[in-house]
Amino acid sequence: MLLMLHTAPGLDRVLWREVRSLDPYATNEGARLVAGRNSALLIATEDPELMLRSRIAEDLYAVFAHTQQLELGRRGLEQLTMLARTAPGWDDALRLHAQITGGRGGRRTSTYRVISRAQGERGYKRTEAGQAVAAGLRARLGQKWRLVEDDAQVEVWLTLLGTEAIIAVRLTTREQRHRDKSANLPASLRPAVAAALVNLTDPAPDDLFLDPFCGTGTILIERALAGRYRLLIGSDRSKEALAAAEENIGTRHKPLELHDWDATQIPLEDGSVSAIATNPPFGEQIGSHEENRRLYPAFLSEAHRLLRPGGRLVVLTPEADLMKRHLAPPKWTTTGRFGLRVLGRPASIYSARRS
Repeated sequence: MLLMLHTAPGLDRVLWREVRSLDPYATNEGARLVAGRNSALLIATEDPELMLRSRIAEDLYAVFAHTQQLELGRRGLEQLTMLARTAPGWDDALRLHAQITGGRGGRRTSTYRVISRAQGERGYKRTEAGQAVAAGLRARLGQKWRLVEDDAQVEVWLTLLGTEAIIAVRLTTREQRHRDKSANLPASLRPAVAAALVNLTDPAPDDLFLDPFCGTGTILIERALAGRYRLLIGSDRSKEALAAAEENIGTRHKPLELHDWDATQIPLEDGSVSAIATNPPFGEQIGSHEENRRLYPAFLSEAHRLLRPGGRLVVLTPEADLMKRHLAPPKWTTTGRFGLRVLGRPASIYSARRS
């Protein structure tokens, strides 16, 4: 089955890394950037329910119609109607939707809506394309189904990218994006981004895992959900952030400690930490670039002291010059850099190992 997985813009390579760990037999059908808001990764898998375990995906869709030869004139609307009406993947997509949501497929599902989004010139409006797909579904489904504008039991998503059209049934809900969090503060990470940071640390059962800028605890929660560990430690100088982290984590995920520590002076022994994943201040909503020029060298020096040889460090930040200057040989071996957009601005995830 062909699936479309959404994640934060730029995280498709890390998402594919996770997909391979969930299903070694899945194939990568390519990534697309949709309106600068989502990275959409298409994969083919024989066991689509495995992808429900993904922490980096924010939404999951079953694709039932796909073409890369959509006509750009008005005839493209006729093509979309025909695709929606005759594509053979509809029954499988609806069956999977029923399995995941607990429904009983077409016998109980009576309402649907079509959501359309588009990039590039086509000669017709995005809304007209959505109406064309709705017309095809209306002809296909008959009177037992009713088209509605909101609160539908089945959401059909149309994605137009130039001459490519992807029509899919949404399998997840809106809550997927902000899962496992009740308390949020400015600059809080989306769980999918936090999950990507954790994935790049290559979680191991003996991890003593540290987030020295833990904020509301999102990274700690994602590490706890990624598998076994020895101890999780989060620290932050903000009492408000620590209170939010305590609320989000609750009584789950033990052993876990939260501390009011300075990230440049962590009271742990040299070489005692196996992995660090963190999101230090960007210097905008919190701090400033001038403060970061002092903070980052001190933090990275402390991270080097704390990590055991070969220990993994993953940092999300827009401070490219500071990271290039201070995350460098001979102290560090860089293993990857992944560009993405966070809160509408460019940033990068840097992964490295202590040399």
